[in-house]
Amino acid sequence: MDADGSGQSQVVTCSGNSTTGSIRVIRSGADFRRIANLEGVPNAEGVFPLRVSLDAKYISSPRTLFDLSDGSLDELDPTSFPGFDRTRRTLAACTLARDNAAVQVTFSGIRVVDVISGVELERWPSQGSEVVEITAAAVNPTQVCIALKGGKLLYFSSKNKLEVIRQREAEITGGLPNEVAALALNPHTSGKNSSNCVAVAYWTNKIVLLLLPNLTPSTGGAVAGASPSVEEVHVARSLVVHSFQKGPGSLPQLLIGLADGGLVSYSITEAGLLANRRVTSLGKDRPVSLAPCASFEAPDGDRVVLAAASRGAIMWFDGKSKRMKTSTVAITDAVSLCELDHSLYPNSVLVLSRAGITIGSIGELNKLNVQTIPFGSDNPRQIAYHPSLHAFVVGFCRTEVNRITGDQTFSSSLRILDAATFEQLAQIPCNVNEEITAVGVLELGPRGSTVPYIVAGTTTAPPAGHIESTQGRIIILSDSPLNKSSVVASVEVPGCVYSLTAYQGNIAATVNSSVLIYGLELPKERESFQLVQKAKYDRGFQFISIVAREDVLAVTDALKSVTLLKLKGKKLECVSQDYEASFPHGLEMLDRDWIISSELDFNLSLFKRDSSTLERVGGFHYGELANKLIPGKLHSGYDNLPKLVMVTASGRVSVISDIDSETSKKLAAVQRNLSYILYGPGDIELSTWRAPRMAKKTRPFAGFIDSDFVERLLDLSAEDMEKAMKGQNQFERLTESKEDVVACVEQLLTLH
Repeated sequence: MDADGSGQSQVVTCSGNSTTGSIRVIRSGADFRRIANLEGVPNAEGVFPLRVSLDAKYISSPRTLFDLSDGSLDELDPTSFPGFDRTRRTLAACTLARDNAAVQVTFSGIRVVDVISGVELERWPSQGSEVVEITAAAVNPTQVCIALKGGKLLYFSSKNKLEVIRQREAEITGGLPNEVAALALNPHTSGKNSSNCVAVAYWTNKIVLLLLPNLTPSTGGAVAGASPSVEEVHVARSLVVHSFQKGPGSLPQLLIGLADGGLVSYSITEAGLLANRRVTSLGKDRPVSLAPCASFEAPDGDRVVLAAASRGAIMWFDGKSKRMKTSTVAITDAVSLCELDHSLYPNSVLVLSRAGITIGSIGELNKLNVQTIPFGSDNPRQIAYHPSLHAFVVGFCRTEVNRITGDQTFSSSLRILDAATFEQLAQIPCNVNEEITAVGVLELGPRGSTVPYIVAGTTTAPPAGHIESTQGRIIILSDSPLNKSSVVASVEVPGCVYSLTAYQGNIAATVNSSVLIYGLELPKERESFQLVQKAKYDRGFQFISIVAREDVLAVTDALKSVTLLKLKGKKLECVSQDYEASFPHGLEMLDRDWIISSELDFNLSLFKRDSSTLERVGGFHYGELANKLIPGKLHSGYDNLPKLVMVTASGRVSVISDIDSETSKKLAAVQRNLSYILYGPGDIELSTWRAPRMAKKTRPFAGFIDSDFVERLLDLSAEDMEKAMKGQNQFERLTESKEDVVACVEQLLTLH
C-alpha cells in the first residue's frame, strides 16, 4: 500500500507479543529527505540551475528566474536580468565553461548571458536574420544542439563563442520530415564538460545515437543485436547518456524516459551502437523525467541517475554485484528535475511538480526503513486500511497478570488510527472475554451503490468443557463522524469469526465449520441497520480463510483443502474442490480460476479451476508458514500482471508475481540449467529442497520459479555462465543470447 502518497509501497504489520506489541511500517528504497518547498510556480515545465562562482545562484523555470543566493527561492524582477528572455519558454539552459556566462535556448533562438550583470553577450540567430522555430534543445558547458521545426539538427560549439559546427538535414518518412521530440548532450563521464555523441528522439518513436562533431550515426563493425538506432512503442520525452561505472573502459548507457511512464536503458558499445535493452515502469499516466546527479556518488560506483514520473526511482551501478540496480524514491508526480549543488544544499536535487518546487537530498540508496510504533501490552492482532478515511482499523488484545495471585485478565478493543501519525481517532471496547479475530473495510450494499464499512469479527472464550468457541459477533461500525464511531449493526454467530470478505455487496464470513453470508438491510419498520443471514454452507471441519473474486468464493478448510463456492438463490453451493487433504492456511485468488494457498507443512500450492475439481498445477516448499497472501507489490515492474505480497510467521516478506508465459518458459529453462551447477547446504538439489512435503508423501516442484535462485545467474563466473547456457544436452541449450538471458533475469530484480 501507499498510504502517504510518497510513491513507495510499504508493508504495515501487527508485531510483538506480551509487553512488546507494536505496529511496524516497512519500506524499502532510496532515502529522500525534503529540505525546502516553494509553492505556486504555475505552468512550469522545466527547471535549470545556473551557477555563479561555486554555488547555483539562479534557478530558471521556462519563463521565470529565481535567485538562490541566500538559500531561499526569490523570483527576480524582469529588469534585474535583462539578457534572459522571459517572454518565451526556455527549452534548455546551463552555465558555460567560460567565465560568468550561461546559455539559454528558447523557441526562437539561443542567447549567451553574463550571469553577473545579466546582460546579453551573444545571440543566434542575430537580429535581422531569418526567424527560426526551435522544437528541442540540449546543452552542456561547451556544446549546444538544437532541432528546428521540420527535423533539421544544428550542432554548436560554445567554448569561446557561439559557432555552428555542423548541420544535419531532417530524416524523411513517408514523404514527411521526422520532427524531433527530445535531445541529450550531457557529458557522460564525470569531470568532463563535453560529449562525443548526441541522442536524438523523434516523434515517430525512433531514437538514434549520432557521433560528434559530424552528427552521423556510427558505422562501426556489426555487433549481434546492436544498432545505431532503435524504435520504442511510445515516444521518448527525456534522454540521458550516462556512464555509471568508474575508471577507464566503462561503457555508457542511454536512458530513455517514455511518455507512458516507461524507463528504457541501452548499453552503448565502443563502436557507438545500442544494445542490451532493459525496461521498467514508473507509472502509466506521466512522462518520465531524467536527471544525472554528478555530485552524488554511489558506493563503488560513479554518478547516479534520478528518474521520476508518477513515482520516482534512482539508478546506480552496484560494484559488489557488478550490475545495475534501481531503487524507488519518495518523489511523486514530477514534471522535471535536476541536480542542485549549493553550499546550503549539498548533494541535492530539485524537483518540479504542479504543486511547486521541492529541494531534497538523497541518502542511502537501498535502505530498508522500519518504523516501529510501540503499544506495550496492547498487542495488535488484526489490521485493515480505510483509504477514504486515511486510517488503519486495528484489533488489539491485552493480557495483564496480577503479580501477587498470578491471575490473568484479558481485554480486547477495536481502534481507528490515523495512517500518517498513528494517533488514535476512535476506540470501540469489546465485551468481557471477547476478542477481535478479524477486521476489514468492506464495500456493502446494492450493486452500483456500495459504501465502505468497517467490519469486525469476534470470538468469546469457550465455555468450560469446550475446546472451541461457541459464540462470536460480526460488528459494523459507523465512521461518521469519525471521532464518535459506534456500532450501527451487529449479529451473534455460533463460533469464532476467522475471516471476513465482501461478496456481492454482502458480508461473507468463516465461522468455525461454516461459511455464512449476511446482508446489511434497513427494514421499513426499523430505524437502524440489521444484519440478515442470507445463506450458509456447513460441510467443513474448520474454515480459516475466505476470498472473493467476482461471483466466486474461495475458502480453506484446516483439515481438508481449498473449496470454491457460489451463491445460487439462497444457497451456497460447492462448484469446485480439491479433494486432497493438505492442511491449508493462507489463501488468495489471482482471478476467478486461479488460486494460491499456503499450508501448515510450509508449502505453497497453485490451483486451476477445472469444471467441478480444482487441479493442483503447482507446488513449492517455502520452508516457512505464510500467514497472509495480500494483493499488492513492493516495487515497479510488470505493472500489468497480478502480484501478491506474502508475510510469514518469522517476519519475512516475499513477493509472488504471475509472469507471462514466454518469460516463464525462459526462466524455467534458466532455473533447470542452474540446478546442475548450484547446490544448497549439504549438496541438496533445488528440485529436492523445493519439492512440497507432506506427512506421507512428496509432491513435485512445479509451477513456480525460485527467483532468489535464478538471480544467482548474475553472479556466475564466465565458465559457469557458459555451462548454464549449454545445459546438459542439445535440447537444454538456451536459444536466447547471453545478453537476453541476463536482461530477463535482471527484470526479476524490479519485483522485490
